[in-house]
Amino acid sequence: FFVECLSAWYQSLSSPLREQIKNIWLLEDDVGWSGDDIGDLVRDYANNTCDLATVNAARHPKKPGPSGSWMFTNASTVSFAEWAPRYEDRYSTRLQVQRYSSRYLKAAHILATVGIIAVSELSSASILHRLQLTYCDMLGRSSGIPYLSYTRINPELWEKLRSKARRENKPRFYHALKW
Repeated sequence: FFVECLSAWYQSLSSPLREQIKNIWLLEDDVGWSGDDIGDLVRDYANNTCDLATVNAARHPKKPGPSGSWMFTNASTVSFAEWAPRYEDRYSTRLQVQRYSSRYLKAAHILATVGIIAVSELSSASILHRLQLTYCDMLGRSSGIPYLSYTRINPELWEKLRSKARRENKPRFYHALKW
């Protein structure tokens, strides 16, 4: 439930401080940046005005069913289920690295205050589409391939990815560094 936590934190700031913040980045603790300066990632998106930078927010979650279902398809409050009642109203995304605009965080906070809450993989992309906010897909541009929730990167592979990034001058973020 990153979206609600970040939006609550954002709302807790003084108004002058909130006005200075254009975007907030979220990176899970097992994400690695293959470059030397993660500021390169932030600078790469500095002039992009999208409300949500993420990986693949245009996909629907797997439908509930006996096989092939996604465990979080219905991980939401009743209010969220009423707000996005049809499968076609729900979207999912990979959440390991995301950038939220202040406009997005304000909208998410308003929704959360009336109980429209879901697990972040579901809520972040659904809010985006239901409110017709803008997004930029980081897949391939900033994310390494493969970039999946079940990917495991060991120290040897991580060194190879970092060497490749230096050689090609194309750093990327990767999930999940597990050691």
